[in-house]
This record gives sequence, C-alpha cells and structure tokens, in this order.
Amino acid sequence: MLLRIQTPWQDTLSLTEQDLLALPQTEVRTSTPWTDGTRIFRGPLLRDVLKLAAREHDVLNTSLLAKSLNDYHVQIPSSDAWKWDVIIALRMNGHPMSRRDKGPLWIIYPRDSHAELKRPHYDHRWPWQLHFIELYELP
Repeated sequence: MLLRIQTPWQDTLSLTEQDLLALPQTEVRTSTPWTDGTRIFRGPLLRDVLKLAAREHDVLNTSLLAKSLNDYHVQIPSSDAWKWDVIIALRMNGHPMSRRDKGPLWIIYPRDSHAELKRPHYDHRWPWQLHFIELYELP
C-alpha cells in the first residue's frame, strides 16, 4: 500500500503503486521551490484519485488533509484539483522518486503554467512523501 485515503463516508481506500499507475497518467513540466530548473513529473490527476475514493459522493465540496511520511500535513481545498491539473507524482524526470527525492509520492501543481501558482501562498500545498489523505466535507 502506497497511499491510503479516508473519506467522510467511512470508506477507506488503499492504493498500491500499480493502482495509481493504472489510472490515466498526466505529465507536468514545472519548476518548484525545492528543485533546480524545470522537472518533468508524471502521475495521475489528483481529481481522478479523489473521484476513485469518493465513489458516488460529491468530492468537489470537500477539503483534504494530506499527510507525509515526515509528519508534515497540510489542508488543501479539493477545488484545486478541478481548477488546475494537480497530479500525484510517482515519477520525476522519468524515474521513481525515492524518499530522498521527495517520493515516493508528491503532490505537484502546474506552477509554470499559471502565474497565480507562483505566489508563496501555494507553496505549502506541495506535500512530498505523501502517504495519507483524509477528506472532509465542507459545511
């Protein structure tokens, strides 16, 4: 199990690397505040993973708490996944990411494609070493 997702509907989804790779893969070419130059990231769209976890429920009206192996956690509005092509990256420059390289999973925003995403306000929404997502329904 590589990623576990807990929903407000008392469902838990455990995904392996093979499960994530079986979803349509998206490539994002972008710079990050933590890497040098432009990198090529590849993985499923965050919205596709959220839809898989939500099943028949409306996931657009949720927020997610993303937790990393290093105990970092961040609240991310689910609407980000529909506003931009945010991915859960499994590959950087064609290679799997080790923990040392911020892997095995890293939430990646298409930062270089949208000027708004270059604002520091969004930098904290890039958890690396992602292993758990908890969805919350918004009031």
